[in-house]
Amino acid sequence: MKQDDLLSFLRRTSGDETVGPDTPLFSTGLIDSVAMMDVIGYIETHGGIQMGTEDVTLENLDTAARMQTLVAARR
Repeated sequence: MKQDDLLSFLRRTSGDETVGPDTPLFSTGLIDSVAMMDVIGYIETHGGIQMGTEDVTLENLDTAARMQTLVAARR
């Protein structure tokens, strides 16, 4: 999963063009729980992993960098 593509997706989803690798997304409300389903779908499709309920945590999904770490660890 390419970081630039992930950041572009997150910027479109959040409506905030300043989202960077370490921008808190869910803990700040920038992305809500409804959009979380889109984020999970994106990670599964573009990261090539299947996410379980145990993967849906702030530790794994609150920033683009954490999402990248999750994908790298699961590959």
